[in-house]
Amino acid sequence: MFKVKKQADRTFWHEVVVHVPNDSGATTKVDYDIRFNLLTKAQEDELLKVPGDDYEEEWFKRHLCGWKRIEDEDGKAIEFSMEAALDILFQDRPHRTAILTAYHQATNGQRRKN
Repeated sequence: MFKVKKQADRTFWHEVVVHVPNDSGATTKVDYDIRFNLLTKAQEDELLKVPGDDYEEEWFKRHLCGWKRIEDEDGKAIEFSMEAALDILFQDRPHRTAILTAYHQATNGQRRKN
């Protein structure tokens, strides 16, 4: 059954798994949880109007709204902010790609593969 709510919470949590290249030529697996905004069709259409060079950053700004299990080197949780998300995750290709992939897998009903 599907019940339509007037003001539905359009956010969801999803695990992100990243394989980060390391000095040995292999990768190190890291994972964390991202809270995503689920955009409406109208919001998605508006996002598609963003010029190509700015699209991915704008995608991050409109979709990311929280995280869990992201810590500094001392093991202290880093509080989510968009500035931190852009500095820590967006600037790093493996993280950026994994976050985009996790969102699309979650919204298309695909299971995450390790």
